[in-house]
Amino acid sequence: MTTSDVTLRAARLQARSTAVDHRVELLDAYSANGFAWIDGDRGFVTSGTAAVVTPADAVAFLATIEHTVSGDGVAAGAGPRAVGALPFTGSGDLVVPTHIIGRDRDGRVWRTDIAVDEPEGDGP
Repeated sequence: MTTSDVTLRAARLQARSTAVDHRVELLDAYSANGFAWIDGDRGFVTSGTAAVVTPADAVAFLATIEHTVSGDGVAAGAGPRAVGALPFTGSGDLVVPTHIIGRDRDGRVWRTDIAVDEPEGDGP
C-alpha cells in the first residue's frame, strides 16, 4: 500500500470522541474480535475494523482521519488508533478499530467512533 493509497482511503473516515459520564469496566466492553490494553485503572478496548494498515503506513493513515471531540471531559489521548499484536513472522498489519472505549489515570472515560463519511448526493 502506498502513501497515496492510504491518504485516499483515510480521507473518507471521520472519528468522533465523546466523554462517557459513568464508570465503565473496560473488559465488559471488550469484544471477541477486538483488542484490549489495560494497565491498572487505565487502558482501552476496541471492536470492529475501520481499516487495516501496515505499520509503516499507520502514522500517515491516522493523520488523515478527521477527528472531532464532543463535550468536556474527553481525555487528551482519545482519538483514532492503530492496534495490533507483534507477530512471530511477517509484518503484522495493524487494525484501525471502529470503536474504542478508554479510561485515563484520572478515571475519565471516553468513546471514539470511526465511520465512513459518505458524500451527499448521487455522484459517482
